[in-house]
Amino acid sequence: MQCYRFMELHKKEYWDLVSAYLAGTISDEERSRLLQWLEEDPARTLQLKELEKIWDRSKNNPLPAFDVEQAWKKLQPQIRERKKPVLRKVSGWSFRAAASVALLILAGTLVYFLLKPGYSDVFIATLPGETKNIVLPDGSRVVLNENSSISYDAGLDRNRERRVKLKGEAFFEVSKDPQKKFIVGAGETETRVLGTSFNVLFDDAAQQVKVSLLSGIVRFVPGRNEKAVGLAPGEEVIYNSRDRSLSKKAFENENFLFWKNRKLEFADQQLEDVLALVGESYGVSFRIKDPQLGGLRVTSAFDQSSLAEVINVLENLLDIRIEGTGNVYTVWAE
Repeated sequence: MQCYRFMELHKKEYWDLVSAYLAGTISDEERSRLLQWLEEDPARTLQLKELEKIWDRSKNNPLPAFDVEQAWKKLQPQIRERKKPVLRKVSGWSFRAAASVALLILAGTLVYFLLKPGYSDVFIATLPGETKNIVLPDGSRVVLNENSSISYDAGLDRNRERRVKLKGEAFFEVSKDPQKKFIVGAGETETRVLGTSFNVLFDDAAQQVKVSLLSGIVRFVPGRNEKAVGLAPGEEVIYNSRDRSLSKKAFENENFLFWKNRKLEFADQQLEDVLALVGESYGVSFRIKDPQLGGLRVTSAFDQSSLAEVINVLENLLDIRIEGTGNVYTVWAE
């Protein structure tokens, strides 16, 4: 039955959504539709995760030779027409079209994996504006940020290693187990711990991973055969797989966790920098009319505050005026 449902997928618009998801070009609206479709039948999540595994493997292993033009001719009538292409075509092919054709080649392999006994992947994702609290089989806790997904084996606590795969951002509180490493895969990177609390942000589009450690010890591995980087509490590492650049530094506060705890803290920081972070946190932007105002110093803390409350504090603290239209705010001297 599972195989039948998968083979039916290419007759529907969801084939294109799956292709966009794997190619990394899916929009928020498409992501919402895909998640709704997955929630209708748990077997679909299983199918998607197997496709994703095979897709990832295909990046490092060449696919068998096939007639691309002929495959596309067969597939084209089954993909819904798009009035506005999301990506420009490269050599007559869009990335989504290439993904769809590749999925046809991978379909036979998927059937084999679906029939393997004992398979039990769990896939959890969030919509825009949504976060989720997750308790893993080993007791570890995860807070998943918006537009993110995490997958793991249902028998994670019984495996030799506790592995999860992340896209987007999540905060982890890992249950300590000296005998079993806890490994977070994000792109080609791995973050390895035994028991600790840390935040991982994986920006798939930018191919950048940021790991911030709050407690315990973390070893960050940029990629295969690359040297691990150790982190101590209060440190973070940023790695970009495009140019292989890596930086490690101490962080001054935990403002990067605003999405989780709704807290911001500023200690003698310039107003320009404060407004940039406030804007990012609340989804708005600020325009400073007088450049000199940007150099004003701000020392304040906010806990569960609304945007209006933050603005009110800044106005009274610095004797300035902040007014907005829509999501754009203007700042000037009182």
